[in-house]
Amino acid sequence: MDAFLSDINAGVFYQWILDHPVEGCTYRFEEDKKWQVRYVYIDNDQMHAEVRFNPLNIIEFEVEEKRTGETAFYLHFQMNNLNHAASLYDEFTGAIANLNKKKVLKVLLSCSGGMTTSYFANILNEGAGAINLDYEFNATPYYHLFHEGDAYDVILLAPQISFNHAQVKSVLRNQLVIDIPPAVFAKYDVAEMLAVIRVELEKDAMRKRLPVDIGIRRDIHNPVKSLVISIVRHTGQVRLCYRLDDKDKLVESNEIIKQVIDINDIDDIVSVAMASHPDIAVLGITAPGVINDGYVDCVRDNLAHVQMKGYFEDKYHIPVLVSNDVNAIAVGLYATQEVYENISFYFQPRGTIYAGIGNVIGGKLHTGWKNLSGEVQYLPEYAHPEGLDEDIKTTEGTLNLVSRNLCSEIALVAPDVIYVYCDLIPDMDELKQAIARTIPEAYIPEFVKSIHLKDYMLLGQMILCAQMMEESTAR
Repeated sequence: MDAFLSDINAGVFYQWILDHPVEGCTYRFEEDKKWQVRYVYIDNDQMHAEVRFNPLNIIEFEVEEKRTGETAFYLHFQMNNLNHAASLYDEFTGAIANLNKKKVLKVLLSCSGGMTTSYFANILNEGAGAINLDYEFNATPYYHLFHEGDAYDVILLAPQISFNHAQVKSVLRNQLVIDIPPAVFAKYDVAEMLAVIRVELEKDAMRKRLPVDIGIRRDIHNPVKSLVISIVRHTGQVRLCYRLDDKDKLVESNEIIKQVIDINDIDDIVSVAMASHPDIAVLGITAPGVINDGYVDCVRDNLAHVQMKGYFEDKYHIPVLVSNDVNAIAVGLYATQEVYENISFYFQPRGTIYAGIGNVIGGKLHTGWKNLSGEVQYLPEYAHPEGLDEDIKTTEGTLNLVSRNLCSEIALVAPDVIYVYCDLIPDMDELKQAIARTIPEAYIPEFVKSIHLKDYMLLGQMILCAQMMEESTAR
């Protein structure tokens, strides 16, 4: 786009934002002349939001929830046209509106039967109300906790079930899980319990800001500057995570947070990166679903049957590699260990019967014909999935389903190690015992529980892009 016209549109858009304020919010404006950045700060009791106008007409929207310190919405784009900018601004103000509705910190107490915690929840509600604290307390028996816990911000475990803390945290990884101190529970000490929650919320916010170092054990060489983007669904949001590598050096890593996405959201990341780094030589994208000849066969997020490879190659004239997300994770996991040459990664998202498997055999990713390898959904038992939807809601049903799938994996692939991502199976020994009912224990490989999928996914796709570029150079 003509730079002069882009400058004009950015100025018009800045004024347009000022003419369309968010109701109930205060506005503050600031300009950093040294870095040529203009800021619009938007605040209310629930959130802090910013609009940043950067050089090269790159515009950022960000919304942070004040209570938790978490980013609820983030995107950036380069000004191309006003209609596109206005549509993104509508999403931005929609995220602000959603946070305004979410004024209450929801806390769920749990004990064996739910009776004692129900009483404590009632008096906690009274105590929070007396000091105008926006907390809402409810209680549930432990056997309902995994079904109801996703709707809450904080989980409080009564002393008699605190030994389940590790399992609860494994299943409800996005919630803050706190053991109620025995002395607090014995006296129903409301003031102390509220103080414990406040302190633990502050600690949790700090932990979430710390970077994850997954470490690389293999000799990885990236010959070019590469941009890798991964589509990650996370607790009702979609995150477009990306990393920019200049050969063997990580230059930038960030993520876009939205409710739904389409190919234009991915394009915004690419265009912004290209504006600052026009020498990007390869683009890698990972997505869920079957990736067949550059098409993404994914029924969600407006990406069904999208020819992603062709779209970006035609627009930016650089090689594009589109990969299945689970396959990329398997490659990333392989690179972070140096013990095994044959590894499998099993991904079982909570709440769905369909899983995926990525296989690295002899140090190389195995995708099979039309990239169908590892698509568990085509196993015979999924032809008539009646009852599986209910089974997957329980730890026992999930264990049965996953163990059956992994029996097939062991019999057909026989990897040295299987990394498992499954919230409802925190104990790998329990999984091995279930598999041992079918496969002799001597033939069962090592099992490792896996988390931090985003980091492995981005690393794995960067490696696959590097391999593709090295192979093309060799030819």
